[in-house]
Amino acid sequence: MTTLAQDRRIARFPTYYGWVVWLVGTLGLITAAPAMGFTASLFYDHFIDDFNISRTTLSTLFGAGTFFAALGLTWIGKQIDKHGSHRVGTIVAILYTLVLVSLSVFITGPVTLFFAFFALRFMGQGGMMLVSNTAISKWWQLRRGRIMSLSFVAVALFQTTYLRILHHLIETHGWRTTWTILGIAVGIVIIPIWYLLMRDTPESYGLKADGDFKPTQTQQSRLVNPDVVTSENWTLPQARRTVIFWVFLVGRMISAALGSGLIIHQVSVFESRGFDALMVANVFGFMALLRAGMTLGAGQYINRIRPGYVMALQSTMMIVVMFMAITMSNQFMLTIYAVAFAIVFSLGATFEGSVWANLYGRKYHGEIRGFVTTTLIIGTSIGPFIYGVSYDSLGGYQPIFIAGIVASLCSLVGALIVPMPTPKQKQKPA
Repeated sequence: MTTLAQDRRIARFPTYYGWVVWLVGTLGLITAAPAMGFTASLFYDHFIDDFNISRTTLSTLFGAGTFFAALGLTWIGKQIDKHGSHRVGTIVAILYTLVLVSLSVFITGPVTLFFAFFALRFMGQGGMMLVSNTAISKWWQLRRGRIMSLSFVAVALFQTTYLRILHHLIETHGWRTTWTILGIAVGIVIIPIWYLLMRDTPESYGLKADGDFKPTQTQQSRLVNPDVVTSENWTLPQARRTVIFWVFLVGRMISAALGSGLIIHQVSVFESRGFDALMVANVFGFMALLRAGMTLGAGQYINRIRPGYVMALQSTMMIVVMFMAITMSNQFMLTIYAVAFAIVFSLGATFEGSVWANLYGRKYHGEIRGFVTTTLIIGTSIGPFIYGVSYDSLGGYQPIFIAGIVASLCSLVGALIVPMPTPKQKQKPA
């Protein structure tokens, strides 16, 4: 609950306060990095060596922790809609920081690894990213695609150096001390800033989404395609009654499973193709730079392009990634792999940041995004496991790469042929 004085300060802020929310939300996305798969990948071989467990076992622990973490995210989304981004985000930031700091002493073997993965994914990849994305989306509408793309550009630029620094910290100080350093850094950055500056919906302060921005008819046509961005507010049950909701959800889940598995096992995958662990960090730094430019470009057009085309392009690029992972043997092929994977990342991030709110409105966005995020994280939990099984039981990664090509092709076709939701569908009885 805000006071009248706070309402006036927000309303009279020198610029539209949505920019402050964007900055804080973007920092939230950046600080979620320690909970992401690309961070876990650099710890993976250390866990295998220190605890004498197989790749399949570790992947199962990671996947199980991720799966159970995902089950609570729809509930978190409901809490965001009910209590606001400020209160929920502050609690999530505090708990996430405590989890990171505790990992240095908490992880002692396979059982504690499961609980560590659960807490890390629930508070970080799930809670921190969900509340950050939702906060930004609720302050922007007409320019949501562009604004979200700026956030993902910032995240991508951060990752250009983050993985190299993380690799150096692990090699220099060990993986346990590295978790402590990450936790302290996250806590210092996000907790005070989120508590002091984050605010809930613009309507809470007598403002409108996008502020005083009033585009001309020409600008409106450049910013928003009315067939892509709706003014309707769909509840989660209503959204789930549309076929395209499930086509997009399954398509994103396939991408999440294949991408997360590839990232988690990237050191092993690269070694199987003749590249070392340092090359992994360098390639992902290069990919992050590519993602920055590509995400910015995607954000310029996401509100104007049929979402099915975006999904189809992402699926096509995932097919290229899978094929390159099977065949790459030189720097040129590695570059193609990196470019295709960067496109997958940038389109996925832009899709998540804009399309769900564009199709189904802002009012119930937290709950819808919570359900979507739950499904995506379930996908990320499955991915590492099936890669591990492929490696340990099927003689390598080629079987999962071939299966990934087939699944991505199915997603591509579905995205192109299924129509967008209409207000008439919204009115259908359950």
